[in-house]
Amino acid sequence: MNIADKLKDENPFIQKFLGVKGGFGKDFGVADDFIATMVKAVGNYGEIYDRNLGPTTPYFIDRAGTPNASWTKGGAEYSPPWN
Repeated sequence: MNIADKLKDENPFIQKFLGVKGGFGKDFGVADDFIATMVKAVGNYGEIYDRNLGPTTPYFIDRAGTPNASWTKGGAEYSPPWN
């Protein structure tokens, strides 16, 4: 699933979170769609990590078995469910 798919989601929380209908931007003094704009620009956490520290970089720091891994893989990274 990608951000374009999520922008079409009918879940009211997702619509507000991504700024499709309403949003949280006013609370921070930015546009309501700031989260969707950020994800489109830089990617999600895994994409950012891989691009900067992953297997195609000179650093190659594997996320597996570290706090940078998803909580489902023993790490500390947790994202609430979208649905």
